[in-house]
Amino acid sequence: MAPSSGDDEISLHKSELDNQQKRFTSYYEQLKLWNENYDHRLSDIEYALDRPVFGQIDKNIGDFRVYRSKITQVDCLNAPTEELQKRTLNPHSLKIRFAVINHCFMLISSALDRQKTEAISKPMPTLDKNTESEIKEKLNKLLAMANEFRCYAHQRIDYYNSQKELAIFSLTYVWRWLSDGTRTEALKHFEDAASRCAPPRHADVARAAPTS
Repeated sequence: MAPSSGDDEISLHKSELDNQQKRFTSYYEQLKLWNENYDHRLSDIEYALDRPVFGQIDKNIGDFRVYRSKITQVDCLNAPTEELQKRTLNPHSLKIRFAVINHCFMLISSALDRQKTEAISKPMPTLDKNTESEIKEKLNKLLAMANEFRCYAHQRIDYYNSQKELAIFSLTYVWRWLSDGTRTEALKHFEDAASRCAPPRHADVARAAPTS
């Protein structure tokens, strides 16, 4: 006996529900890993990417300290550099930028949790269209923020690699170190990274960002 169209619809509906359940399970597994590793990643970014260059311009740990009270004030829909400057947070710190990404991600995750709880309480689970649109907008902004962070991180790694090559292959590195040349190059790195990584309309603001 051939299956009826009604049976096909039930089968397709069940398959869709199974796929959604798998996506939810995968998402919460990844969220758990993110939360477990966040502090470690933040520390790695500070020691590997922030401290060396800030040391070259004689800045102390306060320049990349994560102030939760300030981070939670960041508007995730606005340009990261401008928001950091508003909160008197150093936009050149990759640690601080990563903390902002985490803050914005947690806001989205909380919104999804609320929607999930509300949806499953109804006879026919649905996601509010307005909320869905808002979450998608925030996800797009978060993706752009993550891409910008990735660009800054690549610029920082390239800068360190160039410093390492100079220290190994050239005696001029010693002269630059004695003549404060590394400070000048560190400040130039900040300016170059802002120019290359910030969105075009925010590039001038990013280049003018203070180092403290």
